[in-house]
Amino acid sequence: MCITLIKLKSWLLLILFCLFTSTVNAVSMLTLPGSFQPPGIDGTFSDDAEFSWIKHRFTSQNSYFSWRFGGGTDGGVIFDQSQAYTEMTDVMTMFNNPAGFYSVGNGLSIDQNNTINMSNLRMSHSGIIYDVGSGSGFDAFIPYVDDLSSLLERENGWSITNGNYHLFYNTRGICADCEMTIHMYGAAVSSVPVPASIWLIGSGLISLFGFVKRRKN
Repeated sequence: MCITLIKLKSWLLLILFCLFTSTVNAVSMLTLPGSFQPPGIDGTFSDDAEFSWIKHRFTSQNSYFSWRFGGGTDGGVIFDQSQAYTEMTDVMTMFNNPAGFYSVGNGLSIDQNNTINMSNLRMSHSGIIYDVGSGSGFDAFIPYVDDLSSLLERENGWSITNGNYHLFYNTRGICADCEMTIHMYGAAVSSVPVPASIWLIGSGLISLFGFVKRRKN
């Protein structure tokens, strides 16, 4: 009986170790609200606006323009798979030309620390493809932060509150000196914190271990 309990305890520790070292993501999808409302709006949306938007700045004019966009057929970003812009975002109108975001390769990804990798993000505008991910010259990673107000100017970050998220990604727009801020707002699907899920499973296994021990006695 002691040998059996020792083996069971060893298996329990091994399972918990695998859970702690796994890279299971807490978030599998970021949905976008509503649908696109045209067209460009002179000025900018507030950072806490309850919809998704793009803020574009031309350094030569030192002026900002904003566009609102919404979810495509898949409602937003699904991690670890490429998506056409008709799946990720509705086609919007930028300077009277159709535009939309999409992803290539393995798509956008998220790691065990909930850092989002935007390297594979692209934008199609007026038939021209722009690399607004790894080729933009900006940091393509968006870390998870508890407080978005702590972000510095032009700093990436995203956060979840009550299942809803706000994500700010700063990149380059449709010209060499342009700057663009992409604000995604919506619902975070499967947004259970990783440590909480691990402890939930772990506590269940520990309870099972105790039950088996009592049965053996």
